Amino acid sequence: MVLRRACIVATLALVLTACGGDEPLNYTLETRENFLAACTDPLNDSRLVTELCECTFAAAQERLSFARFTELEDRMKNNLNASLGAAMNSALAECVLQEADL
Repeated sequence: MVLRRACIVATLALVLTACGGDEPLNYTLETRENFLAACTDPLNDSRLVTELCECTFAAAQERLSFARFTELEDRMKNNLNASLGAAMNSALAECVLQEADL
């Protein structure tokens, strides 16, 4: 699924940006920008993918503490097939329904 691939890439991008300095303790604008940059490819992805990525990040902020978000990030860094967890799976499903008007 395109969105799962995007989420995997986005979490890995967050890992790489965290290597540059102190890790944040909360969601930051940089966290959002890095997630969206890794989640979307403006030249190849449809507007729907961009909207799904934005929705997914907003849902993560609402449902997951930043510590839990980084925990999932670490899990996926070690195993790309790792579960996103119930909260993120639910958020992804809701975003697909919302953004695709299904």
